[in-house]
Amino acid sequence: MEQKAFYQTKKFWLIFAPIVVAVFAIAIIVTVLSPAKPVNIYDRAEIHDVLNGSRDTKIGEYSLIKATSDEVDMECITDWYTNYVKQHDYNWCVIVYTDKSDHTGVFANQSYVIKDATIEQDAYGDYMLTGNSGTTYFPAADGTLAASE
Repeated sequence: MEQKAFYQTKKFWLIFAPIVVAVFAIAIIVTVLSPAKPVNIYDRAEIHDVLNGSRDTKIGEYSLIKATSDEVDMECITDWYTNYVKQHDYNWCVIVYTDKSDHTGVFANQSYVIKDATIEQDAYGDYMLTGNSGTTYFPAADGTLAASE
């Protein structure tokens, strides 16, 4: 009578198969239940060229983020300004509110932030500050943004 290798026996498969299934089940459960990595609003930024008046020469760049106004609280704005705006050399950065029809959003450059500013699209599709009816914030020494008085 021919003797089979252990991996060819029923006993092997009765032990091995449940172990493999259990390992995969645990891996799937851990993956599903693990907290998701926080997503920063600036992870979805689009970078656009700033062109001269005749639109034939690039003179800089600006950053555009589209988000709902509910996503853009002061904690979000401070994080965006500190970890994104200040870390890049864009001419300006804007967050356009997608849930409002009044063309509002957040405008920032290296010096200040305007929350609920008027940001409109020009004839070429570029977004820019067209009104300062919102609150202006300046970076404070403690890393926060302080409203102007």
